[in-house]
Amino acid sequence: MTAINLSGIQSISVPTDIKVGDEVTVLHDSKNPYQSPNEPALIVKHEGRPIGFIPVLSTIDRYIAQAREENNLKQYEYHSSRKAAASAVRYALENDMFRNHIIPIGKICRLQVDEDSGKVLSVSVMFNYM
Repeated sequence: MTAINLSGIQSISVPTDIKVGDEVTVLHDSKNPYQSPNEPALIVKHEGRPIGFIPVLSTIDRYIAQAREENNLKQYEYHSSRKAAASAVRYALENDMFRNHIIPIGKICRLQVDEDSGKVLSVSVMFNYM
């Protein structure tokens, strides 16, 4: 199993009825203006509702560069390992989606929710890839 923390949840109204173990699908968000030909926008949906995006490597590269400029070894290592994980997940998902024409299915494996507001702060999903 491979897990990844989703990006972009700050700009999405994530449904509060999601729970660990729920099934999700990954689709190409073809109308997303922020994607590039080399990094398609991969949106994760729960029952047809968006809950986040698979991180793009170019964004993580910017975080790595910032950590390097700030001489922040802890953040540099964190984002470097995050990039490695995102790269592996994106490769497998894109292969299934664009070569095999399969809609990838995963599961929510971790949620962080604000206890006061009930707002979803973080979502991680896992896929059956090794």
